[in-house]
Amino acid sequence: MKSMMTTVRCFLLAAVLPASAAALYADDAFGLGAEPLGARNPMPMPLAEPCEALDSRVLPFQKIRYQPVAHSAAAIHHSSFSAPVSLRCEYLENPLGIDVMRPRLGWALLSREAGQRDQQQTAYQILVASSPERLARDEGDVWDSSKVRRDQSLQVIYAGPPLQPHTNCYWKVRVWDAADQPSPWSDAASWSMGLLHLSDWTAQWIAAPAERTKPSRTEGADEEVTILPLLRKHFCLDRPLRAATLYVSSLGYHQVELNGNKVGDHEFDPVQSDYSRRVYYVTHDVTSSVRLGDNVLAVSLGKGCYWPGIHGVTQDRPALLLELVVSCSDGTQIRVASDGTWRTAAAPLHLVGGRRNAGGDFGTEVYDARQEQLGWNLASFDDSRWRPAEILQLAPVHRSAQMIAPNRVLARLPAVAMHQPQPGEYLLDFGTNLTGRLRMKLAGASGAEIGILYYASHTGEPGNLTENFRQSDRYICRGDSDEEFCSQFNWRSFRFVKVTGLAKPPKLSDAAAELIATDLPRTSTFECFDPVLNRLHELVVHTHRCLTLGGIQVDCPHRERLGYGAEGLGSLGQALYNFDAAAFYRKWTQDFQDGQDPQTGMVYYTAPFRIHSGGGPAWSGACILFPWQVYLFQGDQRILEEGYPTMRRWLECLESHCQDGLLQQYGLPKMNIWQYLGDWASPRRPDDTLPCSGHWTSEEENQVFNNLHYYRQLMLAGRIAAILGEADDARAYGEKAEALRQQINAAYFDSASASYTRGEQQQTYLAFPLLLEVVPAEHRGRVWQNLLDDITQRRNGHLDFGVLGGVYTLAALTREGRSDLIYRMATQRSWPGWGHMIEQGATTLWEHWLPGDSSVHNSFLSIGEWFFSGLAGIMPDPEAPGFRRIHLRPQPVPGLAWAKATFASPYGVISSVWKVDGPRLVFEFQIPPNTTATVRLPTANVNAVQESGRPVSQAVGVRLLRLERGAVELEIASGNYRFVVDASREPERGETDHKDRRSN
Repeated sequence: MKSMMTTVRCFLLAAVLPASAAALYADDAFGLGAEPLGARNPMPMPLAEPCEALDSRVLPFQKIRYQPVAHSAAAIHHSSFSAPVSLRCEYLENPLGIDVMRPRLGWALLSREAGQRDQQQTAYQILVASSPERLARDEGDVWDSSKVRRDQSLQVIYAGPPLQPHTNCYWKVRVWDAADQPSPWSDAASWSMGLLHLSDWTAQWIAAPAERTKPSRTEGADEEVTILPLLRKHFCLDRPLRAATLYVSSLGYHQVELNGNKVGDHEFDPVQSDYSRRVYYVTHDVTSSVRLGDNVLAVSLGKGCYWPGIHGVTQDRPALLLELVVSCSDGTQIRVASDGTWRTAAAPLHLVGGRRNAGGDFGTEVYDARQEQLGWNLASFDDSRWRPAEILQLAPVHRSAQMIAPNRVLARLPAVAMHQPQPGEYLLDFGTNLTGRLRMKLAGASGAEIGILYYASHTGEPGNLTENFRQSDRYICRGDSDEEFCSQFNWRSFRFVKVTGLAKPPKLSDAAAELIATDLPRTSTFECFDPVLNRLHELVVHTHRCLTLGGIQVDCPHRERLGYGAEGLGSLGQALYNFDAAAFYRKWTQDFQDGQDPQTGMVYYTAPFRIHSGGGPAWSGACILFPWQVYLFQGDQRILEEGYPTMRRWLECLESHCQDGLLQQYGLPKMNIWQYLGDWASPRRPDDTLPCSGHWTSEEENQVFNNLHYYRQLMLAGRIAAILGEADDARAYGEKAEALRQQINAAYFDSASASYTRGEQQQTYLAFPLLLEVVPAEHRGRVWQNLLDDITQRRNGHLDFGVLGGVYTLAALTREGRSDLIYRMATQRSWPGWGHMIEQGATTLWEHWLPGDSSVHNSFLSIGEWFFSGLAGIMPDPEAPGFRRIHLRPQPVPGLAWAKATFASPYGVISSVWKVDGPRLVFEFQIPPNTTATVRLPTANVNAVQESGRPVSQAVGVRLLRLERGAVELEIASGNYRFVVDASREPERGETDHKDRRSN
């Protein structure tokens, strides 16, 4: 019966889609201006239910109303807009301590009547005040923009007087509609300025004395033990305060307490950086924690990522930089800063091992509860036996504000099962891989040692646990009945935890796994008829979360923890759809810029921590592609301006490695098997003998791939140069790209076979040149047919690509309207494919298509972009970035009865829904105010389309753009729409007339 129903669904959809459906869905959002060629129901497998929902901030799906709004004379007396919402400063909501001298502001709009069409902002006014009271009185004493007649609501640059360090700014905005009627003022928002220059700081870097913290060797083992420090500072406040702000940075991680209470809810601050160039500081409002009389600042420090051997690390101790600024009611200011008057002692927490390497060793935390000094974080504690802190003389580097969402505990997952592999061993199963830490109640005699081992798993089999990567912790009991273990300065990646040394078996309720990740707000929802795709979407979102700690997306959170550029590019598209991630990728882009070699222009494969193998030109190309994608999704021209010098020097570096017009192999600093990689991690071949569980591509394949990627980077650099007004550069990059295209075809294209490589793997090396339009025009049809034949015949509907080959193959198929092939690839239950991972029990996506190495990895997250750009068809327009103009090109596929998605763009929520209804396709769209959209519908007959029960020619807010390649392309204004395409209606002569009924 299941097979019959699938057949029926396929038949119904095939009857609706025209034969030329492959030509309907051009996608120039890839950024290259390319044109198209022309020519089951399994049971869901949900993640283990967390105590706190993983997706607690997902935007709810918004049901669309379908009632055209009448425009009457009376309506013009009131604004068609409600008060502006979603006020942001530098992408963030009410950020503290920013260091941007001319911050950008933005807001979204809501129509007063839901679904109202063709709502455009015509002007705005921004007020910025020095206090909430002044703002409430409509006094913009810092800046009053006055009425600005522009429709801009994103990237609006503050244009008031120069902003001063350690100041607060309160702001609001109102807008005018097409009838020149003002909206109500928005609610108040705010930002504060941080310490902008080194001279704004009075604090000094401090650490525990060297002899206290110098690593030592454990007895009988070749492992170093690092004693971690506690630091504290008592101070007395003798007058009432008005406000208190804490600025804190550290080399390694820090946790600050003020009068016994943890400051903030962040974990693992500060984010990673290139320590030779910059460190980040975090700002906290601690007004409610400082009190009259005695106070104490108490700080714990951990090693974090600050290890000798990492570029920029100059000494072996975690260090603290802290400045507390107390503004008193009498107008005076008191500063408490880190200096030699602070006191320090050894923490009960030691770190054993922890020299970072590709095999995984981030240290074992050993917490000896017997060494706790109770009350050390309280003002009444006697620290007379503690030693003075040592002032460190460190080379000055940039001190930058940490302007991204922090790491937080996002969910607590209970243990779902317990096994006992051996007597005295208890194996807790939390039901899913995650990244974070264990929190567990313990009891034992004084001195009893509890051992903790962590295991991630590809398949969830408790009897097959090999993915440990030296992840372990130890807890030494103090002898109380209510002790608790919780790792303080390290995260683990695990599903299973093995606990030994317990006096009695634990209860499941004794343990919880805390998911910790960068707290990026969700910006999308997706759901469709097929539970396999729904499950895959969940896995993409969950895996991404597991990998975003420290201000970068790591490749694997337990083995390497490195920010590889290619893997970052592979997951970039889905991240920008699923999360409010622009600030996150601005920061990671800065890391690649910081790491550029000033002499050669070389950009390293990873950032911020540099490694000298494990990548190629595509990895370093993140310095171009990260800014470009953020520009597409946010309309952020500043990220292009700031990154352009790095891009230029990088492309000059690549040009220096060219010979006869083609890029040649190079290494960092010399060649080995890990250099000049191409489509990394494609499905393994039987004759592969090199390490890892993926295919090692041939020298020929790498040469073709890397020259194609070089071409892509040149093309994008030309577009960026044109946007920035660098006309000479734009022309030069275009000429270089065209010369390279010709050289690629002359050197690698075989016209007889219509292919670029001779190897067994073909999908990447057919799809990528097609996507870039490198293929000679007269051969494109044959190359395209080769790609189709490889997918449908040679691979029987299976994929055959690696990390970046997946990005480009999916993009090429999406552009040509062949989401049916992607759907088939995505749901294959046999190897290789995402469906196969799910079939094997995956709870996160793997590093390779076979189990091996990491089971929590960003290699294959690219499928997550297709849910939105392909099935739902929501894409940005490069000519009107930031979704100012939206492309809506949904792709119904045989086998799916319906799909729906929402995406919270910078302008507001975009919704795309489609369903099969007999011979009809029903499309429902929601377009936010101040935007427009181009819509492509799969029919050659405009009169087969109705909108809200009317012919399209009578629809308000709709304009016919063109009829071509079997598609109707419309332009629609903001608002809600319901289009029905009736495949049973045949076109008649003269049925293409259509008038523009855009409302005025």
